[in-house]
Amino acid sequence: MFAVTALGHQGWLVGTDAAPQSVALGEHEALITTEGSTDRGLVHAVYLAELPGFGTTEIKLASPPISAALIPEVDRGFVAQSHPEGRITFIELASGQPHTITGFELSARVVQDD
Repeated sequence: MFAVTALGHQGWLVGTDAAPQSVALGEHEALITTEGSTDRGLVHAVYLAELPGFGTTEIKLASPPISAALIPEVDRGFVAQSHPEGRITFIELASGQPHTITGFELSARVVQDD
């Protein structure tokens, strides 16, 4: 469970299946990652919260979240996830639509052409 509030506005509580792990806070939105075990198994999710409108959208993740960030200049956010081959989910902030990419190594060597 987590609470969302803004100065001068009444807040609200959001019930979750797992504990919040990280928060990426922007001017008009926030991403809150959750991870944990329930009687139904492991639960991984990210919540897109609209500020100050206080709407939330739950987005299920296939892997445990590591971190989240917002890129408001391109109306996107992303959640890096723990996965042996690398996994990241990009989220369209206006719609909440997720796009997941799997199959790259985050620690792979970067090659620069001269």
